[in-house]
Amino acid sequence: MKKASLFAAVAALALCAMPRMGLAQTGKFECAWLPAGQKPSAEVAALLAAGDPLDNPPVLNAAVDKLKASGLRPALIIDGLMSAYCPTVAASASYTDEQKTARMQAFAARTVRLVYALESADKIILDVTLPPSVVDAVNAKARAGGVSQQEWLAGVVTTAAQAK
Repeated sequence: MKKASLFAAVAALALCAMPRMGLAQTGKFECAWLPAGQKPSAEVAALLAAGDPLDNPPVLNAAVDKLKASGLRPALIIDGLMSAYCPTVAASASYTDEQKTARMQAFAARTVRLVYALESADKIILDVTLPPSVVDAVNAKARAGGVSQQEWLAGVVTTAAQAK
């Protein structure tokens, strides 16, 4: 699977998991994906101890770099960092439950982008919001062309950008 396709698949899975994160049905914030009584790895939690990674991005960058260097698979890096960060957010009295959920969603999005960032500056991933009708049209054209959504979009944008 191509790296861009893998990124899209993982990002979609992470976004699908978002409703389970944060506000429980009772309306109180909790780290719902951690089994009861389970604590995140102390080693991973220590990587985030230098400061809040959302307020101090170099902390998250360093944690991801260290975990990548250890040979950990990307999905496990994301899971470990999410599990380590959530209890810190949950314990914060300075945020409402809704703000805690928003922080976790922002952390998840930033972590996924950082972990699955392409290794070189040869390619850059752009986040572009499109209306559902446009996405439906893109999907139909990609299927008709026998390519993935990402490949079709990349071809259209490249052609348009190179047009004189």
